[in-house]
Amino acid sequence: MPQASSLDPSQNFKDQIANVLSELGLEPKGRARAYQKPYLEYVDSISYPRGFKIPDFVKFTGEDGRSTFEHIGQCLAPISEVGTSDVYKLKLFPLSLSGTAFTWFSSLAPKSIVTWAQLEQEFHEYFYSGEMELRLTDLILVKQKYNESVSEYIHRFRDVKNQCFSLIIAKKDLADIAFSGLLARIKDRLEGQEFSDLNQVLQKALAQENHAKDVKQYGRFRDNNKSKVREKPAVNVVAHDSDSTSDEDVDVCIVKWVQAPKSKPFVCAALKPTPGRREEIKYTFDVSKCVKILIFCCKQIKLE
Repeated sequence: MPQASSLDPSQNFKDQIANVLSELGLEPKGRARAYQKPYLEYVDSISYPRGFKIPDFVKFTGEDGRSTFEHIGQCLAPISEVGTSDVYKLKLFPLSLSGTAFTWFSSLAPKSIVTWAQLEQEFHEYFYSGEMELRLTDLILVKQKYNESVSEYIHRFRDVKNQCFSLIIAKKDLADIAFSGLLARIKDRLEGQEFSDLNQVLQKALAQENHAKDVKQYGRFRDNNKSKVREKPAVNVVAHDSDSTSDEDVDVCIVKWVQAPKSKPFVCAALKPTPGRREEIKYTFDVSKCVKILIFCCKQIKLE
């Protein structure tokens, strides 16, 4: 007679179920599996360079509203100091996770991650929601406010751009969008110019803003002194055509002459007497020596 099987059929069935669950990366209730990292074993065998210190990462939990793109950027910044190899990224990235995010990482199947690009993609797919991301339309809607300075506007523009995580745009196109958002009085004076990047927009717009402030300040000074009898200020102002198309090439210089005591007259060697009678000597100067005379004045006479 054949001997009866000593195996319990129900136990055999449980083992089969356990094997199936194990293949799927799951464990039956009541069994605790040892933690295994999702990347390949050789990654941990590579040591850090001498003197390297583990960065103090800003932890990502997946529950604080921060975007995955923002976290990846903050995480890779200190890692880049040790190198750009995938090995360091794979080893250090888990240290930037906490709570739900680290639970997700530890649940990845062992040896399922081969490259950093693969891990980053898995991270985005699981946690990216898109709620915090802005788009090109949001950037185009950024406009300079009436009482907002050029610097404040460009700073706000950059903040919006930094939230357009998936936006790929050329520097020149980005500069054109920023230019279109400037106040009309500044934009009109820069019309027709080319901008290679955002910094160029900032510099040229600031120059126009400062020029407008100088003109306004002088206008106030002139209006306040129309009805007053007072000594003429020792400042000469040269008029400039505000409709000129080359305002950006014009440097406005103001020089204040500080009167020297009468007991200390100044004699410039570049001056020469005009032909005539000795008692009616008048002085002039060679036009070609204007620069020399100006340098002499700056050194010998008090100019502010």
